[in-house]
Amino acid sequence: MNESKNGNKTIITKVKPKYTKVLLKYVNEHPEGLRFKDMREALKIPDSTLSRNIDILTKEGSIVKVGNLYLPSGSDITLQTFRMAMSVIEEVVRQEYHEKNEKKHDENEKLKIALNEIVGKSGHPSPYQYYTLPSDDDLLTLIRLLKYTVSGSISGGEFEVSLSSFIARALRYRTEKGMNIKEPLVRIIREVEGNLFNERKILGSMERDDDIDSTWLNVYESLCLLEDKWIPVVLKRILDHAVNLDLEKLNKIKLAIRNKLWCHKLMDTLYNMQFELFQRQLKNSSNPDVSQFYGDLRRIAIDEKNTSEQSDKAREA
Repeated sequence: MNESKNGNKTIITKVKPKYTKVLLKYVNEHPEGLRFKDMREALKIPDSTLSRNIDILTKEGSIVKVGNLYLPSGSDITLQTFRMAMSVIEEVVRQEYHEKNEKKHDENEKLKIALNEIVGKSGHPSPYQYYTLPSDDDLLTLIRLLKYTVSGSISGGEFEVSLSSFIARALRYRTEKGMNIKEPLVRIIREVEGNLFNERKILGSMERDDDIDSTWLNVYESLCLLEDKWIPVVLKRILDHAVNLDLEKLNKIKLAIRNKLWCHKLMDTLYNMQFELFQRQLKNSSNPDVSQFYGDLRRIAIDEKNTSEQSDKAREA
C-alpha cells in the first residue's frame, strides 16, 4: 500500500503485490541500472502503476535510485567501487597509450588491486557481477589493457585469463541485450587475437591436441559472440596450414575445429565455403589425407547447418 495525505484524511492507495514482485525481480537482474522507460517497455506496466511500485520499493530500500537509474539495493556501492577501480585502470592505460612512461611500483600495485576487484584472478573470480557494468569506453580500456599485458608493456600477466574471460562475459551480456559494440573495440580484439595466435603457437596446440591457450580462447569467443568477420580469417589460417600435416595431425585439427572452436559464425563460414572447400579437395587430390580433411569439414558444416535449422523450426512451432 502507498499512503498520501489529502487535508486531514490519509488516502491509502492499494497496489498489486504481483507488480512489486515482478519489478523487484527485473531490477535485481540488472545491477547496471534501469531507467523508468526501460522498465515500462520491458514489463508493460502502466506508468502510474509502475511509479507507485517504484516508490514503494525505493522507500523500503529494496531498490535505490542513482541519478536517473534504478538499481538493486547495494548496487549503488558496487557501481561506485567499479568506477573507482576503472579510474585506476584508465590512468594506467592512458599513460601507456599516450606517454609510454615507465610505471612506478605503486601504480602497478594499484592496477593489481583494481583488476583483482573487477575481474579476479584465475580460479578466484570477483564475487560481483561487474561484467554487466562496463560502457563501450570501459570495454575499450579493458581490451587495450589486455593488449598491453599480452605484449608485456604493462605488467599483469597473471590477470590475462581472468581479464579476457571478463571481456567475453561482458560482450555476451551486451549482445544478449541487443546493445551495439563500437568498431574501435572490435578492431583491437582482432589485433589481440592475431598476436596471441602467433605468439602462443595455437596451431601447434591443435596439432598435438594440447590445451589451447585460455587467453586466446577467450578472445576467440569474444569474436564469435560478435559474429565478427574475423572468424573467417582465423579459419583460413588453419585451412592453409592443413596442407603441411599428416593424417594424425589433420584429425586433431579437425577435432579442434569441431569442438573447441565451434560457434555459429564458424559454422556459417564453413557452410558458405562449400565451393572453396571442394576446390581444395580437387587441388589436393594427390594427397588423399588432406583432400579428405577438406571433404570432412564440408560434411560437418552441412550436417550442423541442417541440425541448427531443424532446431530453429522446432522452437518456432
